[in-house]
Amino acid sequence: MFNPRLSQILTILLQQQDAVSPTFLAEQCKTSKRTIYRELADIDRTLKKYGLTLNSKAKRGIALDGSDDGRRRLREKLENSERFNPRDRDERQKKLITELLKQDQPQKIYYYSELLQVSETTIGNDLETLEEWFEKGKIQLIRKSGVGISLKYEEIDYRKTLYHFLMDQLKESTPYQVQNDRNPAIAELLERETWRKVLEVVETPPVAEEITRMTESSLMGFVCYIAIAMKRITNQKPLYLQYTDIENAKEDIRYTFVKMLMKQMETCFKSSVSQDEIVNIYHYYRGSKLQTVDSMINEEFAELEEQKAMAFEMCDAFDSKIAFELKQDEELIEGLMAHLQPTFTRLQHEFAIQNPLLTDIKTIYPDIYEKSWNAARVLERKLGYTIPEDEVGFLALHFGGAIVRIKSKRQSYRRILVGVVCASGIGISSLLSAKLRQLYGNKVQIKIFSKRELERDTKLAVDLLVTTFDLMDLSIPVVKVHPILTEENVKKLSEILESIAGGNGVEEVKGIWEEEFDETVMIVNEMNHIIKHFQVYSVNRDMQFDDIVRYASQVMVDQAEDVGKVYNALWAREQLSSQVIPEFEIALLHTKTEVVEYSKIAVLIPTEGCFRDSYMKAVRAAILILIPESDQRQVLAVSSISGALFEDEAFLELMLTGDREKILSSIKRALNRFFEDYMHRRYH
Repeated sequence: MFNPRLSQILTILLQQQDAVSPTFLAEQCKTSKRTIYRELADIDRTLKKYGLTLNSKAKRGIALDGSDDGRRRLREKLENSERFNPRDRDERQKKLITELLKQDQPQKIYYYSELLQVSETTIGNDLETLEEWFEKGKIQLIRKSGVGISLKYEEIDYRKTLYHFLMDQLKESTPYQVQNDRNPAIAELLERETWRKVLEVVETPPVAEEITRMTESSLMGFVCYIAIAMKRITNQKPLYLQYTDIENAKEDIRYTFVKMLMKQMETCFKSSVSQDEIVNIYHYYRGSKLQTVDSMINEEFAELEEQKAMAFEMCDAFDSKIAFELKQDEELIEGLMAHLQPTFTRLQHEFAIQNPLLTDIKTIYPDIYEKSWNAARVLERKLGYTIPEDEVGFLALHFGGAIVRIKSKRQSYRRILVGVVCASGIGISSLLSAKLRQLYGNKVQIKIFSKRELERDTKLAVDLLVTTFDLMDLSIPVVKVHPILTEENVKKLSEILESIAGGNGVEEVKGIWEEEFDETVMIVNEMNHIIKHFQVYSVNRDMQFDDIVRYASQVMVDQAEDVGKVYNALWAREQLSSQVIPEFEIALLHTKTEVVEYSKIAVLIPTEGCFRDSYMKAVRAAILILIPESDQRQVLAVSSISGALFEDEAFLELMLTGDREKILSSIKRALNRFFEDYMHRRYH
């Protein structure tokens, strides 16, 4: 990470063709020569990544030496580095927290003053404010005269504090967005390579299948918590805890899963993971919020009965007047039971959870929220822990959905099929679905989909899709709504439902088994064809873009008369929008064409370095993809490969090497993941 002053110094050096004096740098940066020397003292290791060196030349000054490419990459890094305003108190204090969490040794107040470009008095005031913040995480901020500022903590408290700090900055992000967006918080406190490795393990088939049970936010937290653990382990900062429930944990299938997961982390990081670490991750996993009621683990009968009894008692406490009806609502009771065990684990091990809808719940449904506190007090008495308001908000979602269903039953055309897509878990899906049933009764039939289901299969047999987040264009009407329906949402929904009711709606699907079987055969054939015909070609780096398109057209087809068709199709696609993607150092030449029966992929690699053609903008590989025009499927197996180029940095780097066997192995893994996902969606 480059602090603001170091970024300024390096930017000045990059702008100079010759060496400049320390005095010149100090004047430009409005600081002292001593500060310039201190900032540059340990820069050699960082510059080495860019193939650059810092040279002090007698009687001439300081200069950056190295290739033009290295200078370009460093310049881009500096341009994309995080910018912050030292005068912004909140921003500055977040930066100060980041620096304090990074340090293993005491640093004097002068260090932070210089780093953040504010006075020592300002830093002193900030530290007084942050002292209380750290205390909440059981971390002591120590200020010793003559020694400096440091943190004193137990390892588990440090990790939880770091976790909450990171999660607060990564709100509404997915693990993959964090990696691709190059989030500065991850870069400074965890390192992107740590995050990338954790994602790599999490994406392996046995792990990926298990974690689909978690909500988006829980998955994000799970990846973050593991990344922190692996970063601390590799830095020789392991946990030493005296867990008393290890033997019981070993009998839980979730422990078996976590143990398998952490063994894979051991292999990936080449670091030993202790049993204490495994149990700690297991407890976090047990506290994760589930995506659907069907995701409940099969607990022992006695434990399930105990949870059911507690759910009934919560119904009595919520509102005794409707308690009987609440207890008859299977969706509510199952939802509460699924919610109880993770809640207990979170409270027991102090894994706080954030409820992004809490403010809206308190504002729009104040009565339900207040009554939910009565239900929460049942938990407090039974479990012996204080229930945070975020947890009460989740209870309000469960009870709110039940109340809407009860009102709907007290009230009573072809039913319109409405799909509900939510990314935030059981409570929100339940509340939104129940509200729709209350508003439209038997006019609608509701089916809940998870966000992942939609991402994997856009062909949903529904008349209308109601969603809480932005979606790509689909062939069916889509209405984005607030999780707690507003009047404007209801008006728009009513208009669309009225319009649909006047038509025929979703046609009855016939021969589903035969259609699915045919599609499966097509996918298998497509995958086999991609693997069988994949090639890497070495080409002259001086080729112009038109030469590359023409060469690609020749190597991708078998019949000479088809070359012109592919050539014209590739150029037509290029004229729509450029397929040259300089930030990824690739050109993705792709088109649909009638000349191929199945998808086909090849890679063109210049003889050395990059293509020289200015239009190609330093491209290191041209990736060719032909897709059959006759294939009307919305999602093809080849999409898993094009997707991996932008989502998996390791896959992209491998593609740029031109090593055919290694690239082919990665392509096979991507296709295998695609097929497993497809089979799981279709036949589970």
